[in-house]
Amino acid sequence: MNWSKEVYLDLFFAKLFRKEIIVDYYISIYDTMVNDRKTVSVNSFAAKKLLFKDNLLLKLATKIIFLNKSESIYYQSISKYKVDQDKVRIIPLVIDFKKERFELITIRDDSSSDSNFNICWWGTYIPLHGLVNIIAAFEFLKGEKIILNVFGDSDLKSKPYVDLIKKLGVESNVKINNEYSFTNGKLAPFLIQNCNLALGNFGESEKARTVLVNKLVDSLALGLPCLTIETKATKELLNEGDGIIYTTTTPSEIAKKILELSVDRSYLATVGKNGFQMYLNKFSPDKFKTEFIKVFH
Repeated sequence: MNWSKEVYLDLFFAKLFRKEIIVDYYISIYDTMVNDRKTVSVNSFAAKKLLFKDNLLLKLATKIIFLNKSESIYYQSISKYKVDQDKVRIIPLVIDFKKERFELITIRDDSSSDSNFNICWWGTYIPLHGLVNIIAAFEFLKGEKIILNVFGDSDLKSKPYVDLIKKLGVESNVKINNEYSFTNGKLAPFLIQNCNLALGNFGESEKARTVLVNKLVDSLALGLPCLTIETKATKELLNEGDGIIYTTTTPSEIAKKILELSVDRSYLATVGKNGFQMYLNKFSPDKFKTEFIKVFH
């Protein structure tokens, strides 16, 4: 949330006129800046100010929407504000339909082991997702016909990863592209036509081991199998094989699992189809509308 003066005024007048304040608690700004990105010192005045903002929302809200029970528990524990649990509602993350899935999907020869095995990761280079562990895994995959396509949003933010790729000598296996995104319409067609396996979250923080990341649900919406770590939220919402395959954050184990999956592409196709069904059942706009209407009753 952008905490402008207008936000405080909105909250004030909502309380004054006894209107409902519904908070969609997607992330904690304190947790993001202090624990995850570490751009604010934990005992600083700035940190206390961020925590105050988080707690103010929890205190003033008449209803609080969390994406899952695991994240609800996690974020409440960080705030240390005792939330009235009657206010809490759970509505899973919603991702818009990917129209490209229906317009561009083609039947690839998923059983062929002669072609390159294309793996795709996309994101904004935040520490949460453990991209370092993913790239490090490719030190164990040198010489294999396995390509990692990294799609980010900034040449500047990608520089540390470019340097890591060079340091490990995996330039032939790992490619960075900061020009393709869902927003500009270039990413989805590439993923559908070329990607054999998507990658999710490989972070090692408490938050990383708790949440359900957006890119995993993006994968479900595209019908792509996703390799990721098990988190409290994924365990709560999905079973292995329902679009996801689990591994650890250890680079050697990630590499081992990738190599194993690269020779079983028919299994991956099945996992992807299962994932798309899970998307329709739990994370689609239609499902969101049904759950959101309940908030007003």
